Amino acid sequence: EEERRRAGKNKEEPSKGNKDVEKAEELKLPQQEFGDKLAIYYCNRGAALLYMNRYDEAIQDSDVAVLLNPKYVKAYVRRSMAYEKSGKTEDALLDAKKALELDPANATIRKSVARLQKIEDERLEKMKEETIGKAVEHF
Repeated sequence: EEERRRAGKNKEEPSKGNKDVEKAEELKLPQQEFGDKLAIYYCNRGAALLYMNRYDEAIQDSDVAVLLNPKYVKAYVRRSMAYEKSGKTEDALLDAKKALELDPANATIRKSVARLQKIEDERLEKMKEETIGKAVEHF
């Protein structure tokens, strides 16, 4: 470690950059130790953003929460809600299904999956009818 410090000081890069790199290396911490707590933070902030109708930001925070803790059910639920509010029912359904996969006994999530599946099926049926209608018009 001392050699690494000396090597950093001898480089021609600005010393501030080297000190930052050294400090970052010294402070390397196991991701999982803080990942779960950070996931909760981002998920909670995502919930606040969701209720402020800032859906894209809520999705971004939920993305970070899922990356930090891929088994965090609430992160998938919150992101599903934000996707639905954004009109992205396909993505909302995928997240709701993932949440149900992680917590199969959760009745609330099961109801969300059923509701989103119905919305998505209706959307696909409407899109199919529109496509067929346009095809018929061209002939």
